[in-house]
Amino acid sequence: MKHTGITTFEALYKELNPEQREAVDTLDGPVIVAAGPGTGKTHMLALRIANILRLQKAQPEQILALTFTDSAATAMKQRLRTFLTDKGIGRAGTSGS
Repeated sequence: MKHTGITTFEALYKELNPEQREAVDTLDGPVIVAAGPGTGKTHMLALRIANILRLQKAQPEQILALTFTDSAATAMKQRLRTFLTDKGIGRAGTSGS
């Protein structure tokens, strides 16, 4: 299933479970997500960032997203580019970089 722009965000948002939606919908302050490997943490974090940006709660340069692996940081950047075709993506990297 291929989506573009906001349609992509909305389609992927509908696929989240209630706990993931709660994290994506929390716009102010930090959110801690504790889950095992392969459970969608990076995906959920990218959707949360996209939600904050699309609702204009922050500018891309005001967001810093940290992950533990280079592959997760790369995946997050790619997802944000898909979700936010008309906005910058801010900074995403690993905690060691």
